[in-house]
Amino acid sequence: MEYLNFSEANCQNCYKCIRTCKVKAIKITNQQATIIPELCVGCGECFSICPQNAKSVKTDIDYVKELVKSDKRIIVSLAPSFPSFDNLKNPLSFLSGLRKLGFNEIEETSIGASLVSKKYKEEYYSEQQHIITSSCPTVNFLITKYFHEHVKYLSETLSPMMVHNKLIKNENKDVYTVFIGPCISKKEETRVCTSKNSCIDAVITFDDIRNWLKDEEIDLNTLEPSLFDKESELLTKWYPLSGGVEKATIKEPTKDRRIIKIDGMQNCKEFLENLKDIKGKTWIEMNACKSGCINGYGNSLSNLSLNNKIENVLNYIDESNNLQDKEVKNTTDIKFNYSIFIENKTKEHSEEEIREVLKKSGKFVKSDELNCGACGYNTCKDKAVAVLNNMAEIEMCLPYMRMINEEMSSVIIENTPNGIIVTTKDFEIVEFNPASVDLFMISKKNAIGQHAKSIIGNNVFKKLEENTSQAFITKETFNDISKVMIVSLKYIKNHDLYLGIFKDITKEELAKIRNKDTSINALEMAQKVIDKQMIVAHEIASLLGETTAETKVTLSKLKKLFDEKNE
Repeated sequence: MEYLNFSEANCQNCYKCIRTCKVKAIKITNQQATIIPELCVGCGECFSICPQNAKSVKTDIDYVKELVKSDKRIIVSLAPSFPSFDNLKNPLSFLSGLRKLGFNEIEETSIGASLVSKKYKEEYYSEQQHIITSSCPTVNFLITKYFHEHVKYLSETLSPMMVHNKLIKNENKDVYTVFIGPCISKKEETRVCTSKNSCIDAVITFDDIRNWLKDEEIDLNTLEPSLFDKESELLTKWYPLSGGVEKATIKEPTKDRRIIKIDGMQNCKEFLENLKDIKGKTWIEMNACKSGCINGYGNSLSNLSLNNKIENVLNYIDESNNLQDKEVKNTTDIKFNYSIFIENKTKEHSEEEIREVLKKSGKFVKSDELNCGACGYNTCKDKAVAVLNNMAEIEMCLPYMRMINEEMSSVIIENTPNGIIVTTKDFEIVEFNPASVDLFMISKKNAIGQHAKSIIGNNVFKKLEENTSQAFITKETFNDISKVMIVSLKYIKNHDLYLGIFKDITKEELAKIRNKDTSINALEMAQKVIDKQMIVAHEIASLLGETTAETKVTLSKLKKLFDEKNE
């Protein structure tokens, strides 16, 4: 389904999209969800539940805007669910809004439904055992891809949109057609059409129109209502509602054929899985969306409740009662052979291959298979098959990853050289690891449940009582055990517990003291040596002074004798 996918998102391992997808067409790679086009049936359910709002629907809106700006002739095929767009004073104001956007010719899609109902009616009175209506493209994709054995029961009839498109193009030359409605899978239905003349040129959703009107600052309630250029029969206006196809088609039911109405993807899937159990003749109206087309995911921006949408369509039908029905002439072939689609065949895997994958996620015996559905798959075995098909990852098993994390945490706590003590806010010890046993010389059994002060002597956890938002790192002395420790303290908010990590630095502290004493002794010795040197220097200086004086006296006497002799 090339028109649907997820944009890059911060996936949080919730797997809601997989859990919602009835055909498991979503692949997880590196925690990012991706839709596999060949597996998707285009229902759009996964988009409605993604907490990251990561929907990415390819739109033809830019192409349509270019068409509007050009001189091309455009005819809009408007889905009969348009009254469910919003609460308007008059639903026909929606047509006026489309004209303001540049669409000059607007017809009702259900014009095509008139011919479709005629074909359905013929089949209803035929001898075929089961007849499944083909108006919902998602149901058609579901059957052709996953229940190919039931393709023979699909009505060989195009959908009302495709029939209306062919009518327009057969009656008009050089015309472009644009379908507007609440259905996402109509985009894919158009893409796989078999001939150029049968293809609608563009499909845009009500959400596309809502954003366009907002950009152009057009308020529909300020516009006067306008009429369709060509309108459908009254009964075909029921098509977007659950049971509407039957109401527009079967006026004289027979006793030998049962009419069955199925809405919602899960109900459709379960019904098709068990269709072989129905022995009688049936005429089956199937809608992928709950309560019909009015609940399509292409109208997800509407703030109307489901009941409001139903009420709006019913009111519009009531107001149209005075219209005179005009017979729609068949000017085209409306048959379609759905068996041309290829069945989606998944690879078969042996029990041994599946068992090997289960073992990798910690499931060695049957009782290990919790089938919790947290990964998005109904059973552990289904998830293992998805892993083999490269659609899922081993790490998607949350119980397994939790077990791995708990084991890792346990290994760290059990083997760390630091003491780890956890207490309640009342300072009652709830965790006391082996390193704590060695540090405080008390068994874990005797420590658990006791007040921290009675076990470690110094209730350092009291620091957290004053300020739980701050982590503390402090050096504490524990006199009872003659140890000094660096203590890291943290309040664990999610569990309302106090955590303490105790690192023994007693040896380092003693080494510091020894180093300090050694330094002091060295200084004292150095001082003594200096003092002795000073004394020696003083004595030497004194002796030098005496000898110098004696030398001076002697020299003076010699000088005097020398002078006397010369005279």
